[in-house]
Amino acid sequence: MFWYLISSIFTFVIYAWDKYQAKRHGWRIPENNLHLLSVCGGWLGALIAQHFLQHKTSKISFRRIYWLTIIINMIGLIAWHTKQAQQMITSFF
Repeated sequence: MFWYLISSIFTFVIYAWDKYQAKRHGWRIPENNLHLLSVCGGWLGALIAQHFLQHKTSKISFRRIYWLTIIINMIGLIAWHTKQAQQMITSFF
């Protein structure tokens, strides 16, 4: 769970930076990178940033992929905690 906290804080900061750059018409963070952060565990930080910063809330295609990243992350989390997945990881390393 520590990973989710760290990645969510980092993702929130990245969203805040992207919002700042959007207002300045500066260099933006690619959407694929934002999605990658979400799928790697930062989805909660992304959700909080979207809500409080009102960032990336009106683009429907982005929101659909965002929710898909949450589903992918949850499937990975469940798989990681199953006995079969743990045995596979242990035998691989």
